[in-house]
Amino acid sequence: MARQEHTREDLLRDAKALVPRIQITLSDEPTADPIVCGFRGDAASVYFGEDPAYHFNPAGRLRRAFVGGELLKADEGALVAMRRERSATEVALASRRLAPAETEALLADATERLGRVAAALAAGRFTIEGQEPPQGDALARFASLAPSLLPLRIANVPNVAGA
Repeated sequence: MARQEHTREDLLRDAKALVPRIQITLSDEPTADPIVCGFRGDAASVYFGEDPAYHFNPAGRLRRAFVGGELLKADEGALVAMRRERSATEVALASRRLAPAETEALLADATERLGRVAAALAAGRFTIEGQEPPQGDALARFASLAPSLLPLRIANVPNVAGA
């Protein structure tokens, strides 16, 4: 594990495992961070700038997330937070299961964000900033997927193929 944090790469350019992928801005939020959605097979990942990011399995269940500087993963239908703890000589990963109130707050925020995106896509209130491949179907896939993610459900396992 790296000892120094770096800002994320340009997701549209560098997230080669996400094919297709698209970057948009919402017309109602022109100064907000861009939103990137990409697909790994039938599993979607949605990034709101550098934080938060939500990763889903093919069934549309939340399997991983990066929120407020914490890595989150699904574990038997609950969320486990993992945080890097640094000492002078090493970096360790400390884990804890989110309390029900924390999970509820996280899901409410994610639902609100994804709901805004779904509404903007349905109403055509967005601008495409880029797409890879340029003639890909990321917009159509994202537009049809976004409403189906709601209400958010947590996967049982954090991997792409899991339920």
